[in-house]
Amino acid sequence: TPTPSNTATLTPSKTPTSTPTHSPTLTPTPTPTNSPTNSPTPTNTDTPTVTPTPTWDIQLGKRVSKTTAQSDDILTYTLAVTVLGNLVSGVVVNDTLPAGVTFTGFGTIGAGSATFISGVTMINWTLPSPLPPGTYSLSYDTKVNPFVPGGTSLVNQAVLNCTGLPAPLSAGATVRVSGDYTVRVGVYNEAGELIRQLFVKQFSQPVYSIDLQPGTITSLLGVNNQIGIYHNGYLLGTWDGRDTHGDPVSNGIYHIKMDNVDNFGVVTTVTRQAVVSRTLAKVSVNIYNEAGEVVKHLFTLVDDASGNQMTNVVLSGSVVQPGTAGSGLPAVVEIEIQTSGSPVTLKWDGTTDSGSTATNGHYQVVARWVDGQGTSEISKGLLVTAGKEPGTGIVTARPNVLKTANGNTNVVFISDSNQPLTLKIHVYNLAGELVSGFQGETGTNQADWEAAGAASGIYLAVTEQLGPDGGIKNRQMLKILVIH
Repeated sequence: TPTPSNTATLTPSKTPTSTPTHSPTLTPTPTPTNSPTNSPTPTNTDTPTVTPTPTWDIQLGKRVSKTTAQSDDILTYTLAVTVLGNLVSGVVVNDTLPAGVTFTGFGTIGAGSATFISGVTMINWTLPSPLPPGTYSLSYDTKVNPFVPGGTSLVNQAVLNCTGLPAPLSAGATVRVSGDYTVRVGVYNEAGELIRQLFVKQFSQPVYSIDLQPGTITSLLGVNNQIGIYHNGYLLGTWDGRDTHGDPVSNGIYHIKMDNVDNFGVVTTVTRQAVVSRTLAKVSVNIYNEAGEVVKHLFTLVDDASGNQMTNVVLSGSVVQPGTAGSGLPAVVEIEIQTSGSPVTLKWDGTTDSGSTATNGHYQVVARWVDGQGTSEISKGLLVTAGKEPGTGIVTARPNVLKTANGNTNVVFISDSNQPLTLKIHVYNLAGELVSGFQGETGTNQADWEAAGAASGIYLAVTEQLGPDGGIKNRQMLKILVIH
């Protein structure tokens, strides 16, 4: 095998390794991106600017110069009208004075016009319109009247109205009248007895004198039917010629005495003489039942200066049914007493003096006229048909002719009511005397009368049917003949 002559042997060279002392940091440069931005061109638009109108408000206040006063004191009232924010139109203020004071004049008016309307004791202010913001003062004076009773509160309210106000505004002031003096006035007879205390009042001023106008009472209801008690022209009270019970006093001389007591207890007494001289007629009506008893007294007094005489008695009806208005029968009877002058009318509602309802039966209406010339009397008949509750039934007497010769001396009263009622019986003779009163067993509708001791004759039995509560359901009157 031949060996080539030109053979090159390749020996690798060692490449030195070097350690870098600076290694730079490469920051990449961003590549720009073409992203278009839409930038619109602004368009000029007219935008209105809102300017708010200021709102308005209005207020009313009131005060008085003093809160406690006496008669003749001057009171100054001041009102303040306050406008806020904006103009106000149609402002009107009215102030009505209380009783017990008198208007004396205006003080500050402030703005606009002021008028006192005497017919209604009212002050009216009309303020300018429109009224600009601000405070407006209005004032006036009053005087406390004489003899306003102590403890009286004088209260008055001012009222404001204006255009657009939802509801009126009001403002008030109160003044209390003090009472340092106690005034007592009474009427005494000739014996010095107090027959009537007219009044006891508290005043803020003393009363040292009284006058009587007129000094004589000559009538019961007409002219000069009372005496006025005055002090310096002011009426303190009156006397109508009656006593404490409301009854007319007899003719004669009386004394009206006034005591003034101050806050130290000092008493000043004044007495004036009064005369009562009346010509009166006494009119009375008595209602009699069949037993001759007076079940009702009616009475009145009338002026009779002319000396009238009773001429007749007229009833509005001959039948009355008490307490049953609407039944077709009258529940009240009018008793007209005719005279030579004006007639006098009294009314009977079918009740007794005790307040109970009259029983069925015939009654006598007896009218009497008594004056200085004597007494006259007239009678009229009247039938009472008392109403009854449904289901009470009718009471009968068994027997209603009692003959004791048969051996029976007992009368049984029986009701056919379908209710458990109790019978109560009163038996009278024809002279009106009560012979017997008794009551049956509860709820049995029956009662017995033992007539053995009764004399022969006619008797009137008044029956009452009582309910479980004791109330009267029905009344009847029965006649019984007893024969021995």
